[in-house]
Amino acid sequence: MATKKRDRKVYFFKVEISHNVDFKDLLLKKSFHNSIKIDGKDIELKFTEDYNNKTVTGTFVGTKRNGIPPKHKVDTDDYSPVELEDGQGLAYPNAILYSEKYKCLLIEYNQFGVFTKHIIEFFESNFSGKNGFPNFTLELNEVLSVDTYRKIRSFSALKKVNFKVACPTQIIQDEGGVHGPLKGFAKVAKEMNATNSMEITLTSELVEGGLNKNSIESLVDGIVRVKEMFPLNKFSSRIKVEGVKQSERNPEITVSEEIDLFLNRLTGSFQLEEPPILDNIQHLDRKRGVIDVYDLKKSELNEIFKN
Repeated sequence: MATKKRDRKVYFFKVEISHNVDFKDLLLKKSFHNSIKIDGKDIELKFTEDYNNKTVTGTFVGTKRNGIPPKHKVDTDDYSPVELEDGQGLAYPNAILYSEKYKCLLIEYNQFGVFTKHIIEFFESNFSGKNGFPNFTLELNEVLSVDTYRKIRSFSALKKVNFKVACPTQIIQDEGGVHGPLKGFAKVAKEMNATNSMEITLTSELVEGGLNKNSIESLVDGIVRVKEMFPLNKFSSRIKVEGVKQSERNPEITVSEEIDLFLNRLTGSFQLEEPPILDNIQHLDRKRGVIDVYDLKKSELNEIFKN
């Protein structure tokens, strides 16, 4: 069977870690990278290296040793077990790249590999309160596409913002995660016993400068965190924003406009040649792929993080 080229999706996450712990240090202290078992997989971090003194690359490997499906010959009733030696399993890799400049982690998506909760638990179980590190908490929050921030910043002034979040009391019960404006709104919802949902509309007079755009961006980030922490929470992924901006036809004239702000994630992809049967996890090819994605998205990251 011929080798096939497959698109590998890459997602971007903002790294937030308490007590001023340097995430780069955690990545490079290989001697403390002990495997952990979670969700039926053994999670390991391999091949970490400081790339150009600005980024760190590596590969997470999730090894599944239980519940291995049988081999099967197509169009027959022939099923037989996959023979594995003691300690062996099926390996599912995710390439990663950490940018020290943006405090941003790129993760190759693999539906059978690791997810953000696995990565968080890996570092907290190996380093939090041990090996010379304080008790810290780690968060990996989705980075939104640059288009989301461009739309907010395109307004000369914001007049109105409307959004809806389900089960706001969950936000209060969570001790980490959400901060900023959304946390404050959730506290009011709790006091009102609004356990079902909260819908907020904020307005401001344009003559007074309109709504604070930095605070609105913080609000957007908070809603994204709710999505990360409570995936079953049926919250709105759309925010209505109304304001004024310069007319495209005549820059000297301002026009009123209302837009729907969709919370789309920043993503990238690279191609990986995969033979029908692998004898390694192709970590060098994956590393090159995730570096290419990072290089391609640098201008967008600069704009998002205002660097």
